[in-house]
Amino acid sequence: MNVATRLVRRLACRRLRPLVQGLAAAAVLCASAPAGSVVTTACCHTGARDVILRVGTATAGTIDVVRFDVGGGTTGNSQAAAPNPHGNGVPVAAATGAVPVYLRVRAPASVLPQQITVTVSSPPNLTCAAGCGAATIPFSQISWTVTNPAAGDFVDGMLGGTSTILGPVNFTGFVFGFVGGTYQVDNNLSFSFANTTPYAAGRYTGRVTYTVTLP
Repeated sequence: MNVATRLVRRLACRRLRPLVQGLAAAAVLCASAPAGSVVTTACCHTGARDVILRVGTATAGTIDVVRFDVGGGTTGNSQAAAPNPHGNGVPVAAATGAVPVYLRVRAPASVLPQQITVTVSSPPNLTCAAGCGAATIPFSQISWTVTNPAAGDFVDGMLGGTSTILGPVNFTGFVFGFVGGTYQVDNNLSFSFANTTPYAAGRYTGRVTYTVTLP
């Protein structure tokens, strides 16, 4: 996932790129969840274990853009030049809207129970790509929320370093683990920029990576 940030007396932010691991067609069944989230389990699976993790557009190779536009009058603590480096700025939602995130794990009985964990990793800072010299913006200025998360769903969090966005979930399959199955999660991530500090005008970029781990 690529991240871009710009501050041309406005601040733009991140590019998101889908990460796809594995391929296959989905099977669906069971479990209800709040509106906006879908967590399902399905019986049965007897083939090899496989996984799909997709963040962003469901087209391989497509890079989605998550952008924050912050005008000079609202930078930092809502002043054009904030006197306090820890201003009380109002968070800015991504201008590009929510990002879909989808996980599907299929596991035969022979590998159950199956622990599932999804993490998101990024470097400490977004770095200047144009007009801002050596200035940087901490990735921790960007956070996300999940739409009405259900049990076993993705969770809210903040970028910067490595964070867990799902799990660990312990998928036990069906009939006390004697029958394999499918675990599937489908939701949306809404990103926001904290806007607590004024930064040099320009465009900043970085990259974020989502990883699914199956022991």
